[in-house]
Amino acid sequence: MKEALLSDIIQKTREEVQAFEYRCSTMKHYERYWKDLSNHFARHEAKMYSDQLVDQYVSDMKNQLDTGFISNSKYKNVRRAVYLLKDYVNGGSLHWRRMQKPCQRITRPEWIQILACYARHLQKNLKSVGTIRTYRRIAEQFIEYLELKGSPEVSEITPKDVSSFFPHISIRYPKGLHVVLPTIRSFLTFLEVEKLAAPRLSWAVPQYCHRTIPPVSIVTNEEVKKLLQTINRNTPVGKRDYAVLLLAARTGLRRTDISKIRLCDINWRNNSIEVIQEKTETPVALPLLTDVGNAVADYILNARPKSESPYVFLRHCAPYLQMSSAVCYEVTRKAMDRAHIHQNEGERKGPHCLRHAVASQLLEKETPLSVISTILGHKNKNSTKVYLSTDVKKLRFCALGLTGIEVAREELK
Repeated sequence: MKEALLSDIIQKTREEVQAFEYRCSTMKHYERYWKDLSNHFARHEAKMYSDQLVDQYVSDMKNQLDTGFISNSKYKNVRRAVYLLKDYVNGGSLHWRRMQKPCQRITRPEWIQILACYARHLQKNLKSVGTIRTYRRIAEQFIEYLELKGSPEVSEITPKDVSSFFPHISIRYPKGLHVVLPTIRSFLTFLEVEKLAAPRLSWAVPQYCHRTIPPVSIVTNEEVKKLLQTINRNTPVGKRDYAVLLLAARTGLRRTDISKIRLCDINWRNNSIEVIQEKTETPVALPLLTDVGNAVADYILNARPKSESPYVFLRHCAPYLQMSSAVCYEVTRKAMDRAHIHQNEGERKGPHCLRHAVASQLLEKETPLSVISTILGHKNKNSTKVYLSTDVKKLRFCALGLTGIEVAREELK
């Protein structure tokens, strides 16, 4: 964008923000911090918008937060108000998004360009959006680690730099090294093929990482009833949460897929839900059971905020956009807390427990694994075999007797 007056940028941003339908109190916060930012520019005798002065203002507020002069909530509001301006400057319009937590950024342009090329490489190899996001994030952390060690050139990375990264990253991902290893191997192989790094650097990545697979965590039919009873269905949010919880308990959909159900994905005439799964990018069609359909219809007709959003489940505070998958997780977690379900240390919470429960119920009814795999939308049918451990009745038939290995010692009889 060409040079512009800060006052003009603020006015244009103000006009764009009005479409978000924020409350008056929220707008007053933004107006306050925009005025404070204008005073910051005035103190530096500047009228034209400058990213440098904006970043300096945010840095000054961060120092006030660190020294206890302002609260964390005020600092968050400052960042939101300021980055609305920056988003308008960079894009010429505003699209509401959740503000990411500030984190260490890669500073060298060389690495930024390499990461962009790596992302395009993954796209060409038909990796899913989720896989690209995960691989890029872990590659960024590897680069940040290199910069912390002294920021060597790409061509100067040694096998020792690679091997020392894994004890460092294991602190952050103690149970996720089975994802980190292939990601770093992929990234280093990319650097080798592009002749940016020394050959055979990827050999420094361990070939195998033992992965501890936790037992499948499920909830019983009685526990599902308790979860549903904790929802107050007399409020708009309660109607939404009840429909979300019922969808997860009856269909086994992942939380990301529930949050992305569109109005056009529900076929009311044929009583079905047809979605494309985010994780596998494969379509799945599921029956719209009567109680689920009634709950979803009740939410859409009587509680859903007025919005042009194509998604079924929305936020219930402005702007009224798509509900995130994190909210879907919180709905289930809070219901479990209220119902006192899965409260022991290490027990999993969230919609995935309900997904496990659906698989377990189908197994009890002797549904073939291939059918369960189709219902759950698994690409690999072997992924469904993990649920065999939930069928305790049939597992008992696999138990071995002690015939032929009788105890000989008297004291053990």
